[in-house]
Amino acid sequence: MLDTVYLDEAPTMGLVILHRHEVIAIFILFLLFFAIFTKHVGSSWNDQSRFATIEAIVENPDSMPRFAIDFTTYGWWTGDKIFDNQHFYSTKPPVLSVLGAGIYYFLHDWFQMDYSNPEQEKDIYFIITLLLIGVISAAALALFYDLMRRLGLSKKHAVFLTAAVGFGSLMLPYTLVFNNHTFAGASVFISFYFLYKAIEHRGSRGWNLFLAGLFSGLALTVDIAGAGPFAAAFLIFTLTMGINRRWHKHVRMYGAALIGSFLLGFLVFVIAHLYFNYQITGDWKPIYTKHALYNKLAVEGYYGEVISSKESFFSENRFRYIVNSLVGIRGIFLYTPLLLFSFYFMIKVALDRRNRLALLSKLILIFLIPAWIYLLFATKNYGGTSYGSRYFIAAMPMLFFFNAYLFRYATSEKLKGWFYEGFRLSVLIAIIGMAFPWGVAGQLPPSNFSIFNNLQYWTHHFLLTLAEIVQ
Repeated sequence: MLDTVYLDEAPTMGLVILHRHEVIAIFILFLLFFAIFTKHVGSSWNDQSRFATIEAIVENPDSMPRFAIDFTTYGWWTGDKIFDNQHFYSTKPPVLSVLGAGIYYFLHDWFQMDYSNPEQEKDIYFIITLLLIGVISAAALALFYDLMRRLGLSKKHAVFLTAAVGFGSLMLPYTLVFNNHTFAGASVFISFYFLYKAIEHRGSRGWNLFLAGLFSGLALTVDIAGAGPFAAAFLIFTLTMGINRRWHKHVRMYGAALIGSFLLGFLVFVIAHLYFNYQITGDWKPIYTKHALYNKLAVEGYYGEVISSKESFFSENRFRYIVNSLVGIRGIFLYTPLLLFSFYFMIKVALDRRNRLALLSKLILIFLIPAWIYLLFATKNYGGTSYGSRYFIAAMPMLFFFNAYLFRYATSEKLKGWFYEGFRLSVLIAIIGMAFPWGVAGQLPPSNFSIFNNLQYWTHHFLLTLAEIVQ
């Protein structure tokens, strides 16, 4: 019989206040770590496309469309763009770039920093990446620790599980570059954090649900496929909170207010996303779905040939691609073995009727599995030359939450031993990925084992450093 500690037995608010300084320390330590290792240059079509939009929003003259990237620093080099009405535009969802433009506007107008200046380009990339990707990732990890403590875990176990997601997942290498996946993953978890506080009746339930909806909508708009399953699960779970009297002792009007609070927050960034899409192409649909607007000029020369941006860089049969994406040379479970435990514990929670997160766990599984199946059949190139398969990164912080039940259920010592071994392997693989998260394009075929590609990168720079020391 499983020995379960339920949400009703969570620590008192007094204990929560006592460990608040620990949460702040976790945030500062992770942010300092990210500041040391964050990259200083855009090295993939992905981040180049986003930074082209950032530069365009701030620097384009009034005579040009605000989002057109024709004359930006990275506008020519990136292949992630469409051609519409005689202008090039990034194919990336615009919300993250708009947020980045807010930071660049401050740097550009207050400190006269210009992305077209080679001496300032690296500093601008570093600052924007750290303030957007690094800060929200550090915040999510700090709240992850806080949630572990709210669940009643000891400081030792809470620190261990926070280190597992911070250092033992693909969140680590991708937090060091400008991308949407880690930003979305952090936003998903922050949304869940406030949703959990609403379940706990900590503070104002309406305010917590508004924030849950706000971050859920933010995650959805920057990574639709990666964060969409969680946004759908959180939304439906909130609806059950509003209509089920078991969740509150007030009149139905109060339940409607709870639902309204979540929806109000959720719609903030969703409406902004639709508005920006309309500003760019005159349509509400995501820009990257407009395959008719892809232009061959957009990707000419990068791989030595002219291809369409919507075509695959690699030629693999579908079965091999699926195997490689899951457990093969770019496999998500190979690059982050601890995800196997996450799914195991999430299924246990889903099957435990007495656990108040059982319904939410089921909803996540119901939406996540079809979404991952869709990604396996709708994509062809593993996300380019990137480390591992980046399409699944947004799910990691939320899935890692369920590893808390390693210490909440009466788990066998053998299973804990396997988890510790998986932790060591996951940390090692994540650290290897820190070398060059976007891959080593041009040095090895992009379909190769990207762990080896990054090891080659580490080895090359180690030998160069050693040679300089010897000389």
